[in-house]
Amino acid sequence: IDSDTEGPFSTYHTVPNAYTKVAHKTAATNMTTSTGGVKLTTTYAAYISKNQSADTYSGQVIYTLVHPATAPTPGPKSLDTATTMQEVTYCSDTLPEGQVYTLTDSRDGNIYHVARLADGNCWMLDNLALDPTNSTTAANMNASNTNATQEAITNLLNGGSTTAGWSNTAVADVDTGFNSFAEPMINNSRKDTLVTSYGPASSNGQAKIGIYYNFCAASVGTYCYASNSGINIPDTLVDTPQDICPANWRMPTGGSNGEFDGLYQMYSSTTIASDTHSLQYNLSTPMSKYYSTNGSSDGPDPDFGTWWSSTMHAYNSMESLYVDEYLVSTTYSYDRSDGRSMRCLVAE
Repeated sequence: IDSDTEGPFSTYHTVPNAYTKVAHKTAATNMTTSTGGVKLTTTYAAYISKNQSADTYSGQVIYTLVHPATAPTPGPKSLDTATTMQEVTYCSDTLPEGQVYTLTDSRDGNIYHVARLADGNCWMLDNLALDPTNSTTAANMNASNTNATQEAITNLLNGGSTTAGWSNTAVADVDTGFNSFAEPMINNSRKDTLVTSYGPASSNGQAKIGIYYNFCAASVGTYCYASNSGINIPDTLVDTPQDICPANWRMPTGGSNGEFDGLYQMYSSTTIASDTHSLQYNLSTPMSKYYSTNGSSDGPDPDFGTWWSSTMHAYNSMESLYVDEYLVSTTYSYDRSDGRSMRCLVAE
């Protein structure tokens, strides 16, 4: 095969023919590239019968190169059978509630604790730490790895489109503050800072802050607002259509009837974070606070955390989750210009 026209050899796998009485295959086929083509190596053993006469025997082996397009489609995977976030295709209802698994984000290698919780959804138990300013991560942000179209991802990484209301500054040019609803911005200055946390994803009562995203960045530049630009979000658009969660995951819905609230109803017997029946404990919510338009507001000793939902509250704000050690609110709303934490759940 010609790798220039048929694709790289690594995208094919070999299917040798069944053995005959001339030879018996005893090892798997090893396929490697070689000068001018591909080299196939298989180990065979001679088939000897007591009825065979002494002689020299020979035979032929036929190999077929099968492209993945004709290969069997991988089966569905849940948290217990996947190794990456992107491999998860459903949240199995047979998973033990609260059983913690670890999965890797294919885009940057970050490892996340995940679990199926009492509401029946599979949740991330750590704050998202995807940093598009990293060139390797940016190169891996594509429609196969991210819950967004390739066009949106490309616009985000290249600084937005030429449409009015988009920023001309790429996310890679990280600002120290968030001063516009229309500019996709993040703050990664304290992403590895440990703060007070509870639950199975914390270590010694602490967890990492992760990255703060303004909502324009969180939605891959698809849900932005620019003051006096003429660009607005219509009242009929409720849920954010795209986000920077891994492929097959998405932002939770918010408000009194959203998924954050549905989870809270399952863990509302107490509001004390250290209690194993609280939302703070089961969702492992670090007190990561937020990043504001006027500069960092997370402080040296944060005592609360906030998370974006995909649900619009008003023309410039989104429904969000708020928690501290003694309180949970699923009806708080925040300006889209603020930098908030992100969680994702399995999209089904």
